[in-house]
Amino acid sequence: ENYIITHKTLRCPLFVDPDGIALRWCQELSLRNTDGRQVMLVPSGDGFVERLKACVEHGAAAVCNVLPHQSDTLLESLLQMRVVKKGKLRYVNIDGGPVQVGKGFRLMLRTTCNTLPFPTEVTSKCSMINFSMDPGELEDSLLTMATSIHFPHMLQERPALLNELIDGTLK
Repeated sequence: ENYIITHKTLRCPLFVDPDGIALRWCQELSLRNTDGRQVMLVPSGDGFVERLKACVEHGAAAVCNVLPHQSDTLLESLLQMRVVKKGKLRYVNIDGGPVQVGKGFRLMLRTTCNTLPFPTEVTSKCSMINFSMDPGELEDSLLTMATSIHFPHMLQERPALLNELIDGTLK
């Protein structure tokens, strides 16, 4: 479901990601720019405008960290998809000037806050994807990671062991 929402929706995906799962997920799905590196943008960081423009022009995937109460005017035209077409080319206004939108450009927002709800002006422009884990999911994830390191052969046996546990035939 997350893959379909991220790749097929017209609205910008907003990852609720307090545990950093979405970042790892993006890397695994190869949401990378042409150099093969994931692009991480931080709205309050130095050089943000230049990095955002480069991502837009080169058609790179851009992940921007945001907070629920934050309203970054630079991202506003991208979130509202205010794209202007001139012939076959598409442009978006960033920092007062038009920037050509490269084929494949994808803006994704990420927040480490799991306090919901976000303001209406954010949720109306984004498709929210919740990567938060409950304690049971966290325990299962940690157990799987530890097992893959210390007992890799058991991961192959896991489906059969789960079936035995469910059937009540586990020894």
